[in-house]
Amino acid sequence: IAVARFHPQKSIDRLIYAVDYVKKKGVKINCTLIGGGELEESLKNQVSELGLDNDVCFMGYKTNPYNYIRGADLFVLSSLYEGYPTIVLESFLSGTPVLAMSVAGVNEQILHEYEGEIVDNDQNALNEALYALASNKQKVDSWKKQLSNYKSENEIVLKQLEGVFNGNK
Repeated sequence: IAVARFHPQKSIDRLIYAVDYVKKKGVKINCTLIGGGELEESLKNQVSELGLDNDVCFMGYKTNPYNYIRGADLFVLSSLYEGYPTIVLESFLSGTPVLAMSVAGVNEQILHEYEGEIVDNDQNALNEALYALASNKQKVDSWKKQLSNYKSENEIVLKQLEGVFNGNK
């Protein structure tokens, strides 16, 4: 899953290319994209051109994406650059590990192997990492199990999200 503005910074096109790469290697993969923005139509065209209409699902903008994140095997942060991507922490709180490009803020959040993986910020690294994780569901399931008891040291974020996770927002 990915939750993002469909903007060049978020590089959702790279994630779609990585899904195509994994599928061409013979591994079944489904990708859910939540969000919207200026690149939505071009991303939908990319999905169609690659023949991924049954593999990539556009869900549109959601005010509360956390149940979708919780239900996913993996969150992918495909951004070219970030400031401090709080979606990483939100994913952990949802019990979902993260595959992240090496951008600002992820090294401060992905501290343990079970929280996810950080890869070089290029297409090939994303392709290979997504393929490796899609090919090893046991590893991802193990990460999810370990994250089920994740406790954040960031009390401010926990307080802000408390109502969201309890369905109050």
